[in-house]
Order: sequence, then structure tokens, then C-alpha cells
Amino acid sequence: MQLPASARPASLTVLASVLIGVLAGLVWGAVVTLFTEPQGDSAATSDLVFGAVALVCGVVIAALVCSRSTPVGLWQIAGLLLGAVLGTAMQWCVGQLLGAPMVRATPVLLAWPIGVLVVIVGALLSGADEPITQPETDLSG
Repeated sequence: MQLPASARPASLTVLASVLIGVLAGLVWGAVVTLFTEPQGDSAATSDLVFGAVALVCGVVIAALVCSRSTPVGLWQIAGLLLGAVLGTAMQWCVGQLLGAPMVRATPVLLAWPIGVLVVIVGALLSGADEPITQPETDLSG
């Protein structure tokens, strides 16, 4: 079974999100283990760092996909959202392997998909699917 041509960029987005999720998990695990005190309550710090890293990943990936010259279609949106879910899962798994505490504030797991949705809605509301052209300037006089 072969994917339609319009679905191929979406599959690359999913793959990129998974790989970036691994990197995000490394960042989350490293930051939490380096900057939290062993005696202190590190759960709030861990959740905050997890959410911040995930939100940045979602916004950056969605902004890159939406900034392409081709209009954002249903396949790209599906790829971004599936990638966000899988990227979050990879971030969590890798962070757990590095010894980060469990995520207690479970809504923080939605930071990546929320970042993606904010950029998509912003792009659709701003009319980003239309090509952007430079205004012509009249230098004659």
C-alpha cells in the first residue's frame, strides 16, 4: 500500500516529531536531574520543564510546517497532531529512563499538541495558505 503524494510530507513530520521527542526527553531528563535538589520537591519543577520543552517543540515544528510555501492540508494537520502525541510519549519515556520524576500534572502532557494547535489556528486565521508576496514600490517618483 502506497501513501498518496500529499501524505508523504505528513509522514516525515511524524518521523521528525518522534526524533525531536527523543531529544526533548534528553533535555528534560538532563535539566531536571541537574537543577533539582535531592531533598526538595522536584515534581513541580519537573512538570514545568517538561511542559516548557514540549510546548516549544510543538510551536517550532508547527511553525516550520506552516511556513512552507504549500498550503497546510488535512494530511499535514493530522501528521502534526500524531507527531505531537508520539513526540510527547517519546519525551516522557526518555526522560523516565534518565531518572526524571513522574509527571504529576497530567495536563502538561498536552503541551506539545496545544502548541501545534495554536500555531495551526493562528496560521489558518491569518490566511497563511495564500502565498505571501512583497508589495511593489514605485521608485519613479
